[in-house]
Amino acid sequence: MKALSEMTAMLSRCGHADGVMPATALFNKEWMLRLLLGWFASPLHPAHPLSPASGAKWYSEGLLASRFVGDGRSDPRAEGFTRSDGVIGHFHLESGERGDVLLDAGATQFVVIEAKLGSALSLGTKNAPNFDQAARNVACMAHLLEVSKIRPESLTTLSFHVLAPAKRIKQGIFSKQLEKEGIRNKVRHRAGSFGTAHRSWITSWFEPALARMTISALSWEELISAIGLADEPWGLELKKFYNQCLTSNPPRLNRPG
Repeated sequence: MKALSEMTAMLSRCGHADGVMPATALFNKEWMLRLLLGWFASPLHPAHPLSPASGAKWYSEGLLASRFVGDGRSDPRAEGFTRSDGVIGHFHLESGERGDVLLDAGATQFVVIEAKLGSALSLGTKNAPNFDQAARNVACMAHLLEVSKIRPESLTTLSFHVLAPAKRIKQGIFSKQLEKEGIRNKVRHRAGSFGTAHRSWITSWFEPALARMTISALSWEELISAIGLADEPWGLELKKFYNQCLTSNPPRLNRPG
């Protein structure tokens, strides 16, 4: 298709003097993550937390439904879907073009990824300023388990990972927001404004999901290194691409996004 060829040619000029769009159109967290997940889904991948299980797959920018939709858009408590940077596991997308994620019957793997380069995790939403990005993702995951009728205990892998530069992780930018106790308190507080049904959901679904879940920060550098050990040429290419991503998205202290 000629249009795809033209798009490829335009993207290849990103970061060059004759470029027709910002370098960040190509050198960004979304493309960095897609390149990583594509490799971990290949036959060359080693056993790794980002490796799809047998029969599983990955998807970029899937939509995770929220438990906290309230009574509609006019409800000041309500929030919309959370757009995940990456999802790995046994799932399918609802019909239509939005990319709504639903777990498959009998699913055993459900992993959600939030990717970062120069930014921190967002601190909240318009209607819930203290309901940060980590708590929101974990709550959406628990809600999807309920909607899909998949008990957390039945999953072999249930994880939420933040991918970020090693330097940012060492600075502790993400550590506080990834603590389970903090996430528990934020989700409980959010549910408290919605009444009895949501308090019951906390006990029946959220708490078991949080107990079962692995929550961590993984550095881009360690992932690229793991790939390089199994596939040195691709590891070198990814390192070059990653360095260009860092140049285009320089770290800024505590900038959410």
